[in-house]
Amino acid sequence: VKYSVGGTATNRADFYFLNGLTIIPANATTTNFKLTARHDSLAEPTETAVLNLTAAPNYTIGNATAATVNIQNINFSGENDERATAENPKFEIEIFPNPVGDVLFFDFEKLPPAVARVFDLTGKLMFEKSFSTENQGVATESLQVGDLPGGVYFLEIDCGNGEKLAEKFLKK
Repeated sequence: VKYSVGGTATNRADFYFLNGLTIIPANATTTNFKLTARHDSLAEPTETAVLNLTAAPNYTIGNATAATVNIQNINFSGENDERATAENPKFEIEIFPNPVGDVLFFDFEKLPPAVARVFDLTGKLMFEKSFSTENQGVATESLQVGDLPGGVYFLEIDCGNGEKLAEKFLKK
């Protein structure tokens, strides 16, 4: 099912990327979306993200055609501040598109030098790529996955400091 994203919040800047496509399983009539706000240091008013279902000939849209989410500015301070710092380089990552054809992209924030590894379901390492960024804010990296056979894979990001993150993706 296709959808558009609007509102006052900006896709990829205020929240992690939403690609405009979701899958509703067979015999189901609904699905859930995950919208994850990005941490930043900007003082902003409450912003909205509006998802609108897009009609298509191969499915029917019911009465609920849109959803709105409010994204509130939260100022972190003191001991509970979980934002990344030079001394504490936490990171978050979002992959897209998923399912993927030839190129898998991932957005990240404050990512130190790292290694991206792709594993198949048996745990076999398919390939790896090293990368780093000195940029502040959001950056986008890509992996060429067109040579992989269709199937389910895991992207692991290893920052070399003991912090790892894994995301599952489907190769068409």
